[in-house]
Amino acid sequence: ALVLRKLLPQCALTVIEENPAHIAIAKDFLDAEAEYLTAHYDGAFARQFDAVVIPLAFHGNREELCASPKRPTLFVHDWIWRRRSRTRVISWLLLKRLNRIDA
Repeated sequence: ALVLRKLLPQCALTVIEENPAHIAIAKDFLDAEAEYLTAHYDGAFARQFDAVVIPLAFHGNREELCASPKRPTLFVHDWIWRRRSRTRVISWLLLKRLNRIDA
């Protein structure tokens, strides 16, 4: 969210998090213009957003989200060995990559 805010300062940013304590922490780092939802992202919100970032710590079915025909563009933070669609390695040291899966 911090990187997106720097790259796209004009975008509407919504943070979806299951744990209210994590939202409280995020509010200390992000501006007041971000919207915060206490919920689990399972694809039900898909039509509300142009793009969704799925973090490495996501608890849910990534395969189902990626395969859904009614989804926004996804940016999936994943392990280096899980290559999907358009992809970039973001850390060889930490074995992480970012996959972009267009709608």
